[in-house]
Order: sequence, then C-alpha cells, then structure tokens
Amino acid sequence: MEALLSGSTSNNTLSLMPVHARLLVAVAVTVATVVSEQAWVYGCFALIACVLWIQSSMGVSAGLKRVAMIDSVVVLTILPLPFTFVGGQIIELGPLTLSQVGVDKALDILIKTTISSIVMMSQCSGVSSLELARALSVLRVPNKLILILQFCIRYLEVIEQELLVLKTAMRARGFGNASMRRNWKNYGYLFGMLLIRSLARADRIWLAMKCRGYRGIFPATAGEHATAFIPPKALGWILLALILVALDWLTTGA
Repeated sequence: MEALLSGSTSNNTLSLMPVHARLLVAVAVTVATVVSEQAWVYGCFALIACVLWIQSSMGVSAGLKRVAMIDSVVVLTILPLPFTFVGGQIIELGPLTLSQVGVDKALDILIKTTISSIVMMSQCSGVSSLELARALSVLRVPNKLILILQFCIRYLEVIEQELLVLKTAMRARGFGNASMRRNWKNYGYLFGMLLIRSLARADRIWLAMKCRGYRGIFPATAGEHATAFIPPKALGWILLALILVALDWLTTGA
C-alpha cells in the first residue's frame, strides 16, 4: 500500500506543489468528472488526467498496470449492467437481452472510473503516508479518520507478510494435496488465524504507543507544521474543473 503512494519525486512539477493542494485538485477533478454527463466533457477531463499524469512522478508502465488493475475490478462489477437495463434492445442471448441503455451506463462508469483513478494516482504519487496524514490534517479532516487511514497504509503490508508466513507454513505441512472440501476448511483456519494474529498485534501496538506517551495525536516538530496555502496552479486546475462542470450543466439543460 505504501508503494502506491511513494515514488520518485524527481523530474516532476507536482512535487513542488503542497500535498494538501494536490489532494484538493484530485478531489475537485474527480467529483467534477463524476457529475458530468456529456462525452466532450469526458474528453476534457481525460486530457486533464493525462497532463497531471505527465507532470507527476508516476511512470507510464507502473501507471498502466495500476489502471488496468482498477479497471479489471470495475469491468467485473459492471458486467451485468447491459443485461439488467430495459430499453434499446440490441441483441437477445437466450433469456438475456443486451440493451443499449445498459451498455451506455457501463461505459459511463468505466470512463469515469478510469479518469478518476488516473487523477488520484498522479496526485498521490511520491507522497508518503506521513505526508498524506499531515496534508489531511491541514485540510481539517477529522483526526480519527486520519489515524485510521495512516494505520491502514502502514499495516496492510505487515498483515500481507503475516499471511505469507502462514501460507508458507501450510504448504510445508502439505496444504493443497487434500480434497477440495478439506482445502476450503484449511482456508477457514488460515483466515481465522490471521484475524487472531492481527488482533494480538493490534493490542501490542496499542500498548507500545501508550507506553510512549500517545495521547490521540502524533506530535509534530516545529518545522513540520504546514500551512493551508493553496498555490495559484492548484487553484487554476480547480477553477478549470468547475468551469467544465458549469458548461456541461448549461449545455445539457439547453
């Protein structure tokens, strides 16, 4: 999870922009993309996403892999849509009917998801979990929500390593050679043990934090306090997103 946020910050202009400003740009462009309805507006936001991608530290191959991973999940989610909507029948496949309305809805979701994921990943590229937490604090996000997000980013990788250890131990004991029913039972034991170990680790971490004087927040040194200044470049991206949404609504109403 940390790898999705961290990255090289060399040779990119977004690294010069404060993290909280980058988050505002990402949220503004993403929300504007979601509420838009016309194809030409999608094209404009796709162009904005590509520009932000070029300016970020996210490489082409790494970005394409991440987008493909997200889109594969989205495709599996929207796959039933063309067969569940009524109107504009295209073809009948036995009891199933492919509708034009469903196809349009599915493509709409896929396009919006792709643009939003590119924008979010490009703006979060090169940002560590600590920098993300500080930026959210500057944006007045509730402290408990910031802590939950920070711990998720930090300990998802730890839990993944714990799962790998348990799976290695199971393979050493002959896992996979039994019947399918027996294997599913072993999977239940695996996730049960992972849950128990995760809870035990959480208790140890909490006690360690209490012993170190934790009082609900992570104290920052004098040089770590960030200001809520938003540079003109970020304001320009946000204004552009608002203008495109306004034009979309005006032309749709016309």
